[in-house]
Amino acid sequence: MPEIRRAVVVHAHPDDETLSSGALLAAWARSGVQVTVVTCTRGERGEVVPGTAHASELSAQRIGEIRAALAVLSGDGVPIAHVFLGSPPARMQGQRPRHYKDSGMRWVKPGVAGPADEADEDSFTRAPRDEATADLVALLAEVRPDVVVGYDAGGTYGHPDHVRAYEITRDAARIAGVQRLEIVSDVASVDQAAGDMRVDDARRHAGAPREGDFVDLPELLPDVTAALECYHTQLTVRDGVIVHVGGQVQEISTHVRLVAAE
Repeated sequence: MPEIRRAVVVHAHPDDETLSSGALLAAWARSGVQVTVVTCTRGERGEVVPGTAHASELSAQRIGEIRAALAVLSGDGVPIAHVFLGSPPARMQGQRPRHYKDSGMRWVKPGVAGPADEADEDSFTRAPRDEATADLVALLAEVRPDVVVGYDAGGTYGHPDHVRAYEITRDAARIAGVQRLEIVSDVASVDQAAGDMRVDDARRHAGAPREGDFVDLPELLPDVTAALECYHTQLTVRDGVIVHVGGQVQEISTHVRLVAAE
């Protein structure tokens, strides 16, 4: 991995930053790296833990949740900065702020998401990709990071907002001339035209991973757990594991595999 003083990390929704890269963010903050997390949407169409939020309040609650989670991950290190895509400084110059909305999803097979049957006009995936890319380029010009971190083409599990986040991060990094690292996905390839996601024959835990740096920071498990507990509307931490709204149980991860993008 390169020597890093400033990093921009791009995620699709509140909680993705902690689920996919929480330990890495915490380690960077504690080692003096200036980290800026960019969240593309506010997770308006995400599943909700029953009794924790009303539809009219969900966006505001999830904004509060990500702020609390990032404060926990920052610990006594450099505070992790946060911005929503479409809001200055992650907005192209001369344009009014834009609110990119969650595009929604549907499960196409266990553990793999695909596009929802419908997406709002203001949703992230229906917005012009060039505009969203320009917003991210504006942030990169402001922060001047040594590296930008985002998803690979699989978008971790195929969610359409994750895939679009990959696309704009790839394009913005090329335009800005910034080195890009990809978070290796369980989803090997995406066929959006068919509305289906093809899962790698050997997922990360069962077969040969992609080349890259495997970063494991088990000593930060308490910090990642505490950050996840900030997401009351989205998940439940119970007996040391994550229980999602749909009942899926997930291990709390303190690792991430990063690949240098070409």
